[in-house]
Amino acid sequence: MYVLKNKIFIFFIGLVDLLGYLLFSPLKLFRKKQPPKIIKHILIIRLDHAGDVIYSTMLPENIKHSFPEAKIIFLTNPLGREIIAGNPFIDQVICYDAPWFDRKNKKLFGAVSFFQLVKKLKPFHFDLGLDPRGDSRHILLMALAGTNYKAGLGITGLGFLLDQKISHLNGHPLEQNLRFLQEIGVKMVLREPAVYTGEKDIAVLEDFFSREGIKNDDLLAVIHAYSVNTAKNWPTENFQQLARSIYDKYRTKIIFVGSNDDSGKNQEIVNACQAKAINASGKIPFKGILELLKRSAIFIGIDSAIAHLAAIAKTPSVILYSGTNKKEEWAAKNITVLQKDVICANCQKTSCAKNICMELITPQDVLKEIERLIKV
Repeated sequence: MYVLKNKIFIFFIGLVDLLGYLLFSPLKLFRKKQPPKIIKHILIIRLDHAGDVIYSTMLPENIKHSFPEAKIIFLTNPLGREIIAGNPFIDQVICYDAPWFDRKNKKLFGAVSFFQLVKKLKPFHFDLGLDPRGDSRHILLMALAGTNYKAGLGITGLGFLLDQKISHLNGHPLEQNLRFLQEIGVKMVLREPAVYTGEKDIAVLEDFFSREGIKNDDLLAVIHAYSVNTAKNWPTENFQQLARSIYDKYRTKIIFVGSNDDSGKNQEIVNACQAKAINASGKIPFKGILELLKRSAIFIGIDSAIAHLAAIAKTPSVILYSGTNKKEEWAAKNITVLQKDVICANCQKTSCAKNICMELITPQDVLKEIERLIKV
């Protein structure tokens, strides 16, 4: 079963799969491929978004315990490389900025860079390749790179190229990764994400605190307001009202986080909210934000990678969740997901003219959850 929505693409990939299964099924019927007994090199592909990478950080440790002599090569994008930096169970990171996951300039494929990547991977002679995403381009990449045994989901096509098809779960990505490990026979020693921070990340945060006059005993509220996917965004005036209300009630120091691109919009909120708010857009690196969240009383934000950081930091959080996806993707303690029922739910749009699903969430809805979660 495909998890695609474009009917033309479903027809095309369905036709390719039909031909592929007709050609490959007889061979597999008489010669079912078994996992190699000696595994020297393992490829993990995680070229998608930051949240997906975060929930895959437990893969290397579990795999290393089952295959202690194997070298684990992690293929990811630039932000993914930052997320997995310092992971002692990864032997090498290969970076590739996949154009099909670029939210600003998305492309279906990038032939030149794709085949350059194939050439880069071939010398490893991978014994085992893993695609937890279930992307047909990743399956093709493993096949063209000469990977001996390929395991993946096959939910967007080319499943006939896989040696083992993993069952797909609708729900939290962490549960999908655990299912993946279980089905390939890896014994679980870690069931939670493992994002490693170090002294440098803490030092950057401490320097930020010093410059902004933040003390260790200050009550901190972190807000992440904007996504490149504008269908996920909440009205700016709502954040202005919310920030003021939080400050009036709790006297918190409110820190708005985000990228450099968010700086101007966050500054508008800071200027208008009449609260002790700080615009930290682009001033704290990704792992520094994780350390910040560990020290914070509450996080409020849209569905994003930073919200996932709050979840693994176990920070009490209120997630303002649009109708673009299903809220079942979230499952963590101290997390409240606010999502309104709308007729167009699970639209998977990146932009929306009406954005009714977010308009329906009120500052009062958020404050009610903050009162339940915050510890003062």
